[in-house]
Amino acid sequence: FIKHTAQIAKAYKEQRTVRCFRGLTLPSYLLSSRQEFVEFTLAVFLFVMLTMEPFLHCLNVDDRFVTNCCEHGEFYCTLSDNYDRISTLPMLLYFVLAADLIHLNIHLSSFVVICTSLWWEFVLYLGALVFLATAFASAIACLPQTGLDDSVQLRDFYNWPSAFQSLLSMSLNMYSGNNFEEISVATEVPLKWWIIGFGACWHVFLTNLMIAHFCESQLRAEFERI
Repeated sequence: FIKHTAQIAKAYKEQRTVRCFRGLTLPSYLLSSRQEFVEFTLAVFLFVMLTMEPFLHCLNVDDRFVTNCCEHGEFYCTLSDNYDRISTLPMLLYFVLAADLIHLNIHLSSFVVICTSLWWEFVLYLGALVFLATAFASAIACLPQTGLDDSVQLRDFYNWPSAFQSLLSMSLNMYSGNNFEEISVATEVPLKWWIIGFGACWHVFLTNLMIAHFCESQLRAEFERI
């Protein structure tokens, strides 16, 4: 944290900054290296975690050295839960930094280069997935809510957020097969056809298009090297 504080102060003093969004400027060194950016993000999260450290907050109300003092109020329970949630991101960033060790092996390094070259295309297709899920979820949420209270439509497609989450689960093959059986016999027949339409657009069309585009990108890169 001290390292980045000094580097940021030096960058602003020497005006080595980059304008990113409207009036927002960032030190240029953060955008010139992935490692520097990840390290800075990790330092910010660690500082936030320090300010939320349950152990330090519990010292104000409890003489014991504890990390959970829910008996002193809901604030401390909520603080501890939020601390645990935020800690998941720094844990992931630690492994992102540790991934740089793969450059010690030429085969792993080559694999990472290939994955990195396809990263932007992967992000584009994730954006296409979100757009499709948003569109179909909006349509499904307009259907009349028929059936029993525990039916699949009222459980998984009652409103836009639940329909959006269910469609994302389907696209990632995380949706239960039993739920598909319930959809096939749902009283609201158009629900089944909307689900089929989403599956056709994503699993049949866009997934195959993504594979073909990845292959085309790699072939183009190989021809450029030749």
